[in-house]
Amino acid sequence: MSGFVYLRPLNMAYIRAQGPYARSAHEAWDKVFKWLDDTGMRASVGTRYGLMLDDPSVTAPEKCRYDACIEMIDGYQEWITKDFAYRRLPGGAYARRRHVGGDTLQAATQTLREAWAPDNGLVIDPRRPVIQIFLDDSKKVADEKRRFDVLFPVATQARHDAA
Repeated sequence: MSGFVYLRPLNMAYIRAQGPYARSAHEAWDKVFKWLDDTGMRASVGTRYGLMLDDPSVTAPEKCRYDACIEMIDGYQEWITKDFAYRRLPGGAYARRRHVGGDTLQAATQTLREAWAPDNGLVIDPRRPVIQIFLDDSKKVADEKRRFDVLFPVATQARHDAA
């Protein structure tokens, strides 16, 4: 684990896709990137966020929901199409892990849920999504070098038990 971060809530525009995350993430981002490229706004977009809203160990893969999000920056509202919806990125405490290239998200998630979190007196907060923060543009950085952070929403065991 790379450490902990505290995210502040952010206003986001997103496109949702449903199904196994390996497929739904690509589907949602393809639509977002098409819009960004069609409007010429790809270079002006700041951080991109992927939200995995369901735990695939308890939710059937075809029911898992993925939101491909961009932060709402002043002036974007006039360009956003009806394909997008709006949401607030849930703030709070997250454990962060850096991934590069072909690192498998599924293996990292399973290890975190089953070993790392319990060993550190933490639980994954099921009320908040697992978040991907993309640090590199896929048009500029090769797949094997592309970096992204995965943020797991955490709470202490005592706080989780009280909820």
